[in-house]
Amino acid sequence: MANRSKEIERVENLIVPVNEAEPFLKALVYGRNGAGKTRVAATAPKPLLLVDVNEKGTKSIRTYKGVDVMPVRKWEEFIWTYWYLRSGNHKYKSVVIDNWTNLQNLCIRDVIIKEAEDRDPNRDPKTMSQRDWGKMAEFLKPEILNYRNLPMHVIYVAQMRNGKDRNDEAADDYWVPDMSPGPRAQLLAAGDIIGYVYQKEVRGVDKRTKKEVKKHEHRMLIGPHEEYITKNRVDQSLGSVVRNPNLTEIAELVPTEEDK
Repeated sequence: MANRSKEIERVENLIVPVNEAEPFLKALVYGRNGAGKTRVAATAPKPLLLVDVNEKGTKSIRTYKGVDVMPVRKWEEFIWTYWYLRSGNHKYKSVVIDNWTNLQNLCIRDVIIKEAEDRDPNRDPKTMSQRDWGKMAEFLKPEILNYRNLPMHVIYVAQMRNGKDRNDEAADDYWVPDMSPGPRAQLLAAGDIIGYVYQKEVRGVDKRTKKEVKKHEHRMLIGPHEEYITKNRVDQSLGSVVRNPNLTEIAELVPTEEDK
């Protein structure tokens, strides 16, 4: 049995003022394809490592400085990327996982289906049993927490889906990150910010011609909404909608020891 006084002392040393705890931003951004999720995620503090899980969406951020890409095509590559970041032997302030919808599919393909085929080689590889879905959640949920607990800024990216009850025809549309319910709940709990990313057509003036022009502006909904799941526990001064969201600026709003 452990020495009681030493364990009590260890607990006492772990207790810190709340403004010294977790100074890093943990954010989840989701939206439709082409909405600008990767661009928004890549505004996190640099240097930044973008973990590209079969997304190949880096063309939109090729001009961003201080961004490196880790292409992940196999489940084990994703796991070893976590251990690399956990080692602390790297330069990165932020990690972006783009995206968790693809990662779930990767887990199903590389782990769940392979395991099912080993158990029953005659089984249709496209068929997922209830046990398989539960197993997939067992693999994903710890990794969501592992990445969240890294001492750095962590940005989760996901595609979106309609989350309403398919049996309730009268229900309004309700949009959520596109993941299985169990891992999705874990992902939603992990973020300080949950933002629905979209583009809005706005009018402006061309600086060269001085003529009015139309352009599309990135926006991120973080305030309460009937149709989209959102969260903001960083700073209420951000409002409900952030125009041209910059996650570095949002990360600076997270209180640190210097803010005492």
